[in-house]
Amino acid sequence: MIYHFIEVNPFFFVLIICPVLSLVLGAAFALLRLDKKIALLLAFLLPLLSTTVNWATFKANIDAWLLWGSIYMIFAYVSGWVIRK
Repeated sequence: MIYHFIEVNPFFFVLIICPVLSLVLGAAFALLRLDKKIALLLAFLLPLLSTTVNWATFKANIDAWLLWGSIYMIFAYVSGWVIRK
């Protein structure tokens, strides 16, 4: 889905941009004292920006979404935990 708007290498997006976004989400929600569950949910949904072009692509990449989404949730949780500590 993100590839319709900008021309970026998929590995760059998955390995650099999404982890940074998840760290920022966790830190921002911790600094603003918002519910961390929302930040974790948003971090979990980040891989959908790169794996969901159409329904067939989504079905083929659901395992990658679950794996990367879980990793990004951990990043967001750890960054929020470090900021609140």
